[in-house]
Amino acid sequence: MKNQITKIKCSADMGSLKIFDDNFSAFFHNGYGDCIFSVTIILDKKEIIDTDKWEYLELLEVKNKASVASYDCGDEEAYSLPRGRYFIYRKQNKSGDMLIHRFEEELI
Repeated sequence: MKNQITKIKCSADMGSLKIFDDNFSAFFHNGYGDCIFSVTIILDKKEIIDTDKWEYLELLEVKNKASVASYDCGDEEAYSLPRGRYFIYRKQNKSGDMLIHRFEEELI
């Protein structure tokens, strides 16, 4: 079984986190700009997110799988997101750090 919490490093020249598959590319602004930043990926829907530290950005629905890009201007996969619904957050302290939290495994 895949770890429920994973941390990866990504880099940005557009100030964003890129998530993509064969049909789409989505960019989520990291709140800082061009940098190397940490991305925390949480697959456990029971995990509580401290919203005093994280700013909610968007909901993302992954029908099959999607890739988190290691670099926002490229297509190299740093992590594969399984099917589900995810909340995307950025760190309140403007460090560029991001959080991806799967809150539902099944799609309606």
